[in-house]
Amino acid sequence: MWYELLAIDTGGKRVYDGFLELALPALTTTAYPNPVSGGLLQVAVPDPTVTSQFELADMTGRVSLVVPVSQGTNHLQIDVGGINTGTYQLSWTDGKHRKTQTLLILRR
Repeated sequence: MWYELLAIDTGGKRVYDGFLELALPALTTTAYPNPVSGGLLQVAVPDPTVTSQFELADMTGRVSLVVPVSQGTNHLQIDVGGINTGTYQLSWTDGKHRKTQTLLILRR
């Protein structure tokens, strides 16, 4: 994403005019398989040094699953076997940072 920035001082003079590229962090290749079929999703924890959680939400934002993650956990399995077929957002958060990956869940 590109944003145009314009800063004006208190006298109304332009003091900065430029563009900024914003790259949003994402969970890339840390949750697999994708699509997931049959139940277990393997997930690498982005920052194992903090207590955090994963949330699975459908595309309307309705949270279907919350999985707490203890400090020191590097990897976990999330059982999505009871989740309906669809496209979901898997989000990891530690309260300060958030990373999200889109997942396709297929029910057998």
